[in-house]
Amino acid sequence: LEIWNRQMMINAEPAILTNDKENLKENLKENIKNQNPIKKKRMTKEEEKVRMIELLKDIGLELVDVDGDGNCQFRALIDQLNYKNMWLNNRKLKQKDHMILRHEIVDTLRKSESIKRRLIQETMLFDDNTWNKYLENMSREFVWGDAITLIGACIKFQINITLLSVLDDSSGLNTHVVEPPIEDRTRDYI
Repeated sequence: LEIWNRQMMINAEPAILTNDKENLKENLKENIKNQNPIKKKRMTKEEEKVRMIELLKDIGLELVDVDGDGNCQFRALIDQLNYKNMWLNNRKLKQKDHMILRHEIVDTLRKSESIKRRLIQETMLFDDNTWNKYLENMSREFVWGDAITLIGACIKFQINITLLSVLDDSSGLNTHVVEPPIEDRTRDYI
């Protein structure tokens, strides 16, 4: 609000830039009243899903439903790995195999010293003890995957993962690419 008020002052007519505080307050109130800002209505989950389906269709993709039981990230990864014929140990995984993939990703994170080092040094959220507790917890069923497990999947399969979401104003898609850290890459990325 301070920035908005300052901007309003900069754009104000010279007549209201006086030392008369009362006059200034009245003019500011009047300006605020006349602005009538448009309040954006937040989309419901259902509206967001419908919008996501529309936006994905425009770019030749489709939304695939997976059970939202805390294992959804791993189920979604299985769907995409199968689509790309990237199987685990030459075995095509099924949705019910989400725990196999979860354990493989947690093991990859456990073996990745660079991830552990970066999370401990850069975030200060982890130390050796909390990192081990995180890995232990993440290896359990129904624990939601997070950004760290996505990085683990990137390392395990040497892939980039593109996350898509609907922009707040629903005008388009927001994209975010997750990729393996440089230290954990076994091939070149363009």
